[in-house]
Amino acid sequence: MTSSITTSEGPPTGLALHLPETAFTRSGVEFRPHDDVWHWTDGPFRLHLDFGKVEVHAAFLRDSLKHTLLVFAKRSSASHVINLFNVFQHFLALRVGVAPLVSITAQEVSNYAARLQDHEKWRVGTLNVLLQKWAALSLCGVEPDCTRYLRERRKPGNEKGAAVRTRDPEVGPFSEAEYSALYKAVDAAYGSGEVPRWIAVLTRLLFACGGRISQYASLKMSDLAGRQAPFVLSLPQVKTREVHSRVSFKEFDLSPQTGRLVLEHIEDLKSRGFDDNAPLFPATVVMTRGPREQLRSKGDLFFGHCTRDALSRAFMGIVNPIAPPTERLAFGPTPVAPKRFRYTFGTRLAEEGASKAVIAEGLGHADLQNVDVYFEGKRHLAAVLTIRI
Repeated sequence: MTSSITTSEGPPTGLALHLPETAFTRSGVEFRPHDDVWHWTDGPFRLHLDFGKVEVHAAFLRDSLKHTLLVFAKRSSASHVINLFNVFQHFLALRVGVAPLVSITAQEVSNYAARLQDHEKWRVGTLNVLLQKWAALSLCGVEPDCTRYLRERRKPGNEKGAAVRTRDPEVGPFSEAEYSALYKAVDAAYGSGEVPRWIAVLTRLLFACGGRISQYASLKMSDLAGRQAPFVLSLPQVKTREVHSRVSFKEFDLSPQTGRLVLEHIEDLKSRGFDDNAPLFPATVVMTRGPREQLRSKGDLFFGHCTRDALSRAFMGIVNPIAPPTERLAFGPTPVAPKRFRYTFGTRLAEEGASKAVIAEGLGHADLQNVDVYFEGKRHLAAVLTIRI
């Protein structure tokens, strides 16, 4: 139960918390909740939570955190569990220089919220999800006034949409000139042998489908239908409540040029010994030195796949050095990151007159609330152009 903490040695109730020896994630990955480090690979996501780095004065706070995250690990995606752990670590990090934490009160959360920059205010909402579940499980460490405060306080949403709304030149959508220049630069570098084929393939697919990098990390060679035009790519959907990212798919028609390039890539992989069930972007191909450790067993559906982060790092590491200059950054190189392709996909749809429903469908959103930003970005650009004129 939740109650006031009077000692740093243990919970005031004197009741010990009992974690199971083993537990299973939503997708069936086995792990040991007792371990100080939770480490597993689940689909395109790699989870690594080091509870030894959770610096709290009372050990039972760390145990309560484990119990709470265990519930999310069983029911939610790995990325959600990572986000909850990270926001708690961020909450602790902003307490540097104050008295040791023995209980989470309304004042503690209020102080945390006050220290956040405007673009970080969304973290309070994520912390709220964690602490409300913590309290609902009747675990020690979260005071009643804290959960009341969080329920009553208006929690700002995630401000990630600001990059799209303002057409940020570093992290927002590419401009039309940047889009064309980057497309040509990657094609030219591939043609000259400066970059491998998988880079050209992934660049084309990022532009063509607007997916998240975790979706591309989940692709298999069998997801391309047709050996001649029309080419259709079945892109795995990761933001669902399914057990893993290869339960549901969204189909995208590829241009003949892009389809043929993907097919050439697949045929090359088959010549190296990969079969249809192999990943479209194998870790042994993407990571030039190969993965440092084998993260999955051969029976894992995602055996041989890159994790989301590994694919993203490898892609950016190769493409950014060849990125063309952009006028928007005083002719410095265009910063390239997978998210920018997704933002560009949605932005171009809005500029072409697509409805909110069409954009939501194209981006794989379950509702329309996340697509408003593409129309706000359109209005923002119009206002900027009017001022310049």
